[in-house]
Amino acid sequence: MSDARAPNYELAYDDYRKGMKYKEIAEKYGVTLNTVKSWKTRYRWLKEPKKGVHTKRRPARQPERGRKPRRRCTGTEQECN
Repeated sequence: MSDARAPNYELAYDDYRKGMKYKEIAEKYGVTLNTVKSWKTRYRWLKEPKKGVHTKRRPARQPERGRKPRRRCTGTEQECN
């Protein structure tokens, strides 16, 4: 879907990827600074495309210090204590 009010957003995106600042892009295309920021959000501008599909995984959450995880007992009460 093409937006009639924003014919330059694709050209502005090229300038953004080249490192131009929002203010410079706004002045070049005769729009407000907020319009450029809206284009960035609306059209999901990225400076560099994501590389690959691998992501950094977080380590498994460790129990707090001083607390041991509760264990379930399956035997008699005497065996569990």
